[in-house]
Amino acid sequence: MRIDRSRSVTIWMQGGLGNQLFQLNAGFHASALSKVPLRISRRSYLRDRLRKYEIGPIVSDLDHESLVESLYVGSPYSNGLPAKETPRGRLRIRTAIEDVEGPGDLWVGFFQNQASVAYPSLPVTSRLSMIRLSRAGKRVAQITRGAVVAHVRRGDYAATAAAKSTFGELSTNYYLEALEALGASVADTVFFTDDVTHVMREFGVSRTSVIGRADLASPLETVVAMGLAPSIVIPNSTFSWWASEMVRPKGRVVAPQRWFLDRSEESSPVRSEWIRVAN
Repeated sequence: MRIDRSRSVTIWMQGGLGNQLFQLNAGFHASALSKVPLRISRRSYLRDRLRKYEIGPIVSDLDHESLVESLYVGSPYSNGLPAKETPRGRLRIRTAIEDVEGPGDLWVGFFQNQASVAYPSLPVTSRLSMIRLSRAGKRVAQITRGAVVAHVRRGDYAATAAAKSTFGELSTNYYLEALEALGASVADTVFFTDDVTHVMREFGVSRTSVIGRADLASPLETVVAMGLAPSIVIPNSTFSWWASEMVRPKGRVVAPQRWFLDRSEESSPVRSEWIRVAN
């Protein structure tokens, strides 16, 4: 049975997996504040050729807008920025949790800042922890449970000028200093990466110490497998931020000193208890 959008709050999903998890957590928080059910809109993925809707396996119990309904509601963006309401559905567009009004809100944004990390991540991490791993995932999990994990993100971070200006490009030395802060060595580490060749060359490790994108069933499974480690080194990436949230209650997290190179600390999703290493 479909939930009336006027009696619920809706989250507008966009971006990659890490972004989706942040948005989902914001949606759960808005839903709790409003005391109404949460709905999910996937319309942005009709035009996104680079990313897919990845969180389906952990939100199968939540109501999703139908394609027809989302087309009727319309896009929340006007001239590239969030508008005040959708053009036809008349949903109120909200971009910050402190502006919550209640049923009929449409939440639009990435929700990656100090305000977002102030409310609990357990609604999302508890769902992540319930994912059934594939056979390959179980093999990797046996390794990561007893090793330090390091996530080396390349992809757009290493290829596009926009990403470099916002996130920079972490050097091999960053990871060596991060491992030293944990009292670990490269030999103790399992590397997760989207560029296996780069990691093998830069750190002088064998293929057995490197988990690539093709080695696991999905990006969602990759986050879960990383999150089983006792300690983790992350780049300034929302993808492994969620793995660090799974590690955090029991282990240690090392992260870059600066998350965004072009924004203030208040706009960064950083935790005070992280070990920070210069980047």
